[in-house]
Amino acid sequence: MSDLLTARDALKRRFLHDLNSLHRGDLHPESIRDMQSDVFQAYGIDAEKHADLGRDVLYEAIGFGPLLPLMTDPSVSEIMVNGPHDVFVERYGKNERAVVAFEGPKHLRYLVQRLLQMTPGKRLDEGSPMVDLSMPDGSRVNIAVPPAAVGGPKLTIRKWFQGLQSLEDLIEVGTLDAAMASFLSAAVFARQTVLVSGAAGSGKSTLAQVLGRSFDPMDRLVVIEDTYELQFSLPNQVRLLTKEDNTEGAGGITIRELFRNSLRMTPDRIILGEIRGGEAFDFLQAVTSGHRGSIGIIHASTPIEALYRMVNLAAQAGLPVPMSVLRQQGAAGIDLVIQIDRDRDGVRRISHVSEVGHLDDGGDFAVHELFRFVPEGLSHGNIQGRYQATGRRPAMLDQLALAGAPVDPAMFQAPLS
Repeated sequence: MSDLLTARDALKRRFLHDLNSLHRGDLHPESIRDMQSDVFQAYGIDAEKHADLGRDVLYEAIGFGPLLPLMTDPSVSEIMVNGPHDVFVERYGKNERAVVAFEGPKHLRYLVQRLLQMTPGKRLDEGSPMVDLSMPDGSRVNIAVPPAAVGGPKLTIRKWFQGLQSLEDLIEVGTLDAAMASFLSAAVFARQTVLVSGAAGSGKSTLAQVLGRSFDPMDRLVVIEDTYELQFSLPNQVRLLTKEDNTEGAGGITIRELFRNSLRMTPDRIILGEIRGGEAFDFLQAVTSGHRGSIGIIHASTPIEALYRMVNLAAQAGLPVPMSVLRQQGAAGIDLVIQIDRDRDGVRRISHVSEVGHLDDGGDFAVHELFRFVPEGLSHGNIQGRYQATGRRPAMLDQLALAGAPVDPAMFQAPLS
């Protein structure tokens, strides 16, 4: 037994040494097997006899413990740990129970500590029992512990998915069609301001990231987030992240503070990773005063709800601005609302693309739907349907043409009934 414990310690030291130079985004089953084989050979360990030992030590050393197979599985997009023996995953948009488990509560708590060590400066205790972490590979981890979570730590890991990098990729998986993609690409290139709306896990961040492929390559971009998630390929970009208060209740940095500072960084476009408070007011001020072409992400279930939520959040800034003025700014500053939903079959689809018009005579938002997804039935658990134009010609067409991104007006013709 002592020889085995010595081998275990030696394996762990070797793994940790090798992993210092291994980017977690490069982790995949083949590289793990190669590393494990090299370590077995170097320490004279019978690979077949002690395969489980090598696997367990490697998982522990990397930091994800028994979750590592799920982290390296490209079909898994989200991991949900409800308890040591209660692990679920989202695979191809649907939830299912995973076959992995922890040894017990102590093992799960150890993983939580390892994840916290990977992101210094984060606090997690009874006084601050919830935390969001950004992993080196771009994945996001939410951890809740008692007293906020009943029965022990709860983990939710949203993996950064590298597979969907372009509008063509989204067309292939059924998120939108070619006509919609062509229009959205032209609108983003022509600096139309966009709200991406949807529920948690609907694919808002992925869609915003893909839309960024249509930015002018020389645009100056400022990206503001709570956790490192959005990744754009533009060379001239600045990333700003919020910071929680320290144990003394000071030192925190809010989204509003970052947004105000971003305006001093001469941005061409500002990407706001999530709008959920008074920063909505700052966003509206920015897009109505020269920062067209920005993108904001917001939680809402329809385009019209996204706009009303936007102005209601702006009112939370605490400034004496009438709601009627905030609505005017919303109508003047936001050009498009893109609604994306995760449907019952697990597919993330753009359900509506709507243009924002002037306020109507009653002072309410006028939202003009340009494209929609029309469900037509269910086949083997999959929703069948089609994307179609509504027949409305966008008011922005002339602006797109002047910006060098013309689109064919024929794509907006409604199908014959």
